[in-house]
Parts: sequence; C-alpha cells; structure tokens
Amino acid sequence: MRTALWAVVFSAGVGFVLAVSMRVPPAPGGPVEPAPAERVEADAASAEAEASAQAEGAAQAEGAAQAEGAAGAAAAWTRFAAPARIMVRAEDVVELCGRMVLAGDVPKYVWCEDEDEDEEEGASEQACDLAASARDLAVFTFDVEEAGTYYPWARVWWQDSCGNSVVIGIQPEGGAAAEYVVQEGANRWWLWLPVAGADGVQLPRGTCRLVVKNREDGARVSRVLFAGRRYEAYKPETPEG
Repeated sequence: MRTALWAVVFSAGVGFVLAVSMRVPPAPGGPVEPAPAERVEADAASAEAEASAQAEGAAQAEGAAQAEGAAGAAAAWTRFAAPARIMVRAEDVVELCGRMVLAGDVPKYVWCEDEDEDEEEGASEQACDLAASARDLAVFTFDVEEAGTYYPWARVWWQDSCGNSVVIGIQPEGGAAAEYVVQEGANRWWLWLPVAGADGVQLPRGTCRLVVKNREDGARVSRVLFAGRRYEAYKPETPEG
C-alpha cells in the first residue's frame, strides 16, 4: 500500500516537471519562430519590394523603348527635312569676261546676246587669261559649309535651237575643274535642267568657283542650285528652287 502511494506521488511529480519544462522559453541565441502577425507583415513587405523592383524595371524598359522610338522617328524624319542646298545667283557674279554681260531685271541673268541681233551691244573689254574660244564667260564663287555630294541644277532660258546650250564649270578650291554641257529643253521659257550626271559632284568644305561659259549666243543663266538630293528625288520648281 505504501509502495503504491509513492508511485502515484512520483508520477505526479514527473508530470509537473514536464509541464513546466514545456512552458520555459528557449535559451538565448536559439531560433525564434515569428508570431503569425509578424510573418504576414514580413511577407507583405517582401511582396511590396518585389513589386517596386518590377515597376522600376518596367519603367526603365519603357524609357529605353521610347528613346529608341524617338531616335528612329528622328532618323525617318530626316528624309523629309530640307536638304542641304547652295544657290548661286546671276547678280552675285564677281567677274564678266569677253561679251558675257549681266542683264535683266527679274530675274537677272548672264548671257551673250545673239550676234545676229546686235553683235557689239553689251560687249566687255575686260581682259581674261583664257583661250579665245572660251573668252565669253561669267565667274562666281560660293561657300560650301557642309562637304558632301551635291546635284546641281541650272535655271536657263534658250533663245532658239541655235542658242540652247551653255557650259557650267565647277572647281573646288585647290581641286580640278569639271565642265558640263547643259542643253535642250523648251525655247523662250525659264526652266531648270540638271547639270551633272547621276553621281552628282563632290564638294569639300570651303570656297568653290563656278564658271558659266557661252557656248551658243542667246542662252541665259539666272541661277545654279546645288541640291542635297538626287535628281530623281528632287527637282526645283520655282525661280528660287
């Protein structure tokens, strides 16, 4: 009977010790399981940070796409922008040689009057260091601010079938001169005609010389336009191009 009593007391003590040990907090430095509320708050903060990073990445990608699109649009727009151009006008002539004269009002032009009408009128006594066959000419200079390929047009007026051509000479400073014959087209009507071939002319940055040489009396030249677009892509239509 006494033995059974001690067994009951011992069991009760062991149970008490186990119950107390389960309530004792873990030793310092051991893992701490967060409370449910803290875990929810941490998960929310992590999700917010991830969403912020995704939004920032999307904004950067959108900005890059917009910049690329703007660059592409700018490149495409250059096809419609005003081309580089240089206009040489008759009234800007710097030298007249032989029988070549500056005449007209609007527009002014350089020409050699038809000898059959008045052989001597408008003759210039200015001496030029040129061969006799090329002594009737007008000299111009113009500045090229942007080096590149240009496609020159001459605005001309022809007297008749025996006065429907002229020679245009182009010489970059320090370079060789190239000469082109401009001819044909309607008579007694101002029109623009191409000067050079499909390859145009290469002009370096600097001062260039342009010479209008008489080839047939009665031919007039009022403008020479150096356009930045190819002949098949652009043709001047007005007196100023």
